Amino acid sequence: MSQAFCDTSGYTEQELIGKNHNIVRHPDIPKEAFQNLWKTIKEGRPWQGKIKNRKKDGGHYWVYAHVEPLRNALGKIDGYYAVRIDITEMEDMSISMQRQEEEMRKQRELMEQQARLAHMGEMISMIAHQWRQPLSAIAAVAGSMHLKARVGKFDADAALDHANKIEELSRHMSETIDDFRNFFKPDQQETYTNFQTMIDNVLSLIGGTLQSKGIVVTVDIHTLRPLLTYENKVKQVLINLVKNAEDALLENEIENPRIHIEIRGAYFCIRDNAGGIPDAVMPRIFEPYFSTKEKKDGTGLGLYMSKIIIEEHCHGLLEVENSDEGAQFCITLPPAEDEVS
Repeated sequence: MSQAFCDTSGYTEQELIGKNHNIVRHPDIPKEAFQNLWKTIKEGRPWQGKIKNRKKDGGHYWVYAHVEPLRNALGKIDGYYAVRIDITEMEDMSISMQRQEEEMRKQRELMEQQARLAHMGEMISMIAHQWRQPLSAIAAVAGSMHLKARVGKFDADAALDHANKIEELSRHMSETIDDFRNFFKPDQQETYTNFQTMIDNVLSLIGGTLQSKGIVVTVDIHTLRPLLTYENKVKQVLINLVKNAEDALLENEIENPRIHIEIRGAYFCIRDNAGGIPDAVMPRIFEPYFSTKEKKDGTGLGLYMSKIIIEEHCHGLLEVENSDEGAQFCITLPPAEDEVS
């Protein structure tokens, strides 16, 4: 029995002599691990690996052990030779880092869920706004039908005309719901798309809201390249950037509010004329729970999660800077592999 083993375990040599390894076996290590160790060395093969042991005082220590069978002159195993290296500090540090990473992962998932719920709330508000016009139109058609029926002028042609109008309006409302549902459907795998397809879908959902607030949106497409990416995740980022521009324009009461979108292949850029982001704020713009929205409650998670989605999930780049008129957010995504020369 080595003195080093006694010093590490806290047992004296007398306390260890005649005892099997169970005296220092830590409950975190299953019995099967030691059964495998003994099976290996009894078969004449060396065994090596990490072992967590229990000290006499109830504490623990980690060792990296290398155990080999010793053979006598006849080639039979009559003992075992073990070399142990104390790796407690290194292993505890590794476990601590793993726990921290797990906590960070859970926190990030929670923040992503919070941001997702905030987006859904905004989207429901937008859908309610978009439904007001067709609902008003349906009510007007129904009123016309009722009036004509009362005065006896509701003939077959009028009935068909009114029915067609109601069907068209109902189809538009149904498509809005489908767009909403598809927008928040989790991405199971990457799909082929491009920036025009994604921004067209986003503007079909929120374009009416922007128009009602007098915000002019222009889209300038120079070139298009196919992208293999998580389309719904990227669309969530695009809608967040558009909504942020809208909020900045309204909060600053810009007289002729504009949002300009530029697409160059795998590059997407959106800028507004709301005056830009203050220099003191710019370094913190992607921090979690940091919000610049003074007149509107913000979670402070939109830009943080946008950065995570673009750079970690989609392996792209999300950058921000001020242009001459306002803030400018630019996304660069890797093009589809068959497009890379």
